[in-house]
Amino acid sequence: MLWRCIPLALLTISMSGCINITKRGAKKSEEKPVQDSGIRPTLQINENTSQPLKIGAANIDSLLVNSKTISSAVNELQKEYSRLQNDLDRRIAEFQKKVKEYQLNAPSMTTSERLRTESNLQEEQKQLATLQQQYTERIMNMNQRKQELIAKLLSHAIDSITRKYNLVMFTLYGGETPIRYVHKSIDYTDEVIKILDEAHQTKKVQ
Repeated sequence: MLWRCIPLALLTISMSGCINITKRGAKKSEEKPVQDSGIRPTLQINENTSQPLKIGAANIDSLLVNSKTISSAVNELQKEYSRLQNDLDRRIAEFQKKVKEYQLNAPSMTTSERLRTESNLQEEQKQLATLQQQYTERIMNMNQRKQELIAKLLSHAIDSITRKYNLVMFTLYGGETPIRYVHKSIDYTDEVIKILDEAHQTKKVQ
């Protein structure tokens, strides 16, 4: 089949696992479970440690929905996808019209006319297939650039929060990650969104 829709590659954040900051001199020990209390849950390095280590988290699903930076990137990608899709649909409709005209007129054509028309249609079909591939690659490249920008901005936001609250570990939850819930006391989603959007608007991160 000549035509297949261009796969729409929407932006997703598939980061799973944690962003860790290792302090020099810290000894490894078993991680204590997060407690459902009114204080910020912490990780204890060992029993003799007087300063507990704090962790933070952000919800991927909320970032995708509520961040203006991410929403803008997705909208731009969808807009370009629609533009290319419409252009290709128009070209295909014109090609199909030519095929139907040929089928109607073929009985009255001479042999040379039929061969020439068939050759032209075959060449146009190849051009459409090439154009489809070019449009697909354009969307995929645009998607990759958007993902790289968002990853850079997200890293900047997480680094800022980590330094501000002296966190030793930061994780993303929800989405495709195995973590479905964290206590609200360690959830920095709103602050990540704020820094993410501010950094993009002020172009602090290029």
